[in-house]
Amino acid sequence: MPKICEKCGKEFPYIVVIDGKKRNLGSRKYCLECSSFGKHNTKKLNGEKRKYEPKYNGLFCLQCGKRLKGRQRKYCSHKCGISYGVKERLRRLKQKAVDLMGGKCEICGYDKCIAALDFHHINGKKKEFRISRMGSTKWEKVLEELKKCQLLCSNCHRELHYKEEENKQKAYISEQNIT
Repeated sequence: MPKICEKCGKEFPYIVVIDGKKRNLGSRKYCLECSSFGKHNTKKLNGEKRKYEPKYNGLFCLQCGKRLKGRQRKYCSHKCGISYGVKERLRRLKQKAVDLMGGKCEICGYDKCIAALDFHHINGKKKEFRISRMGSTKWEKVLEELKKCQLLCSNCHRELHYKEEENKQKAYISEQNIT
């Protein structure tokens, strides 16, 4: 089955003999009349000047989304590689902690998205560190801190803190009226 020239619409064969050698024209867009052999098939023939397009391998940085250049394969910089590694480690640790705590909100049972689950310290005064910042903390310390927490979805967590703040404000107002 012959190929069809993108410029003139004529058919041309896949294989031809040029200067006594067999040549494969399977990757050409244009016939030999429109673009003679050896003149680089990628040359635009419709009159437009070709803009310089840098060589691009089609990948983006996993951390920041910038285009990768040259020999870069996953990250655009060392900094992005480190940041991505830290983010992945935190994601795995959170998944492990969520699974340990039952995997769902203790109030409403929500379990669709791990990003919407929070660790609420039952007694905020005994809190040593935020679970979300467990980064380089030893897992044993994280386990101790998790014992002081309950797993809540974002909505239930916000409602709980709103009620706590509301109660503090009411207590403050009642103190001010008494004295």
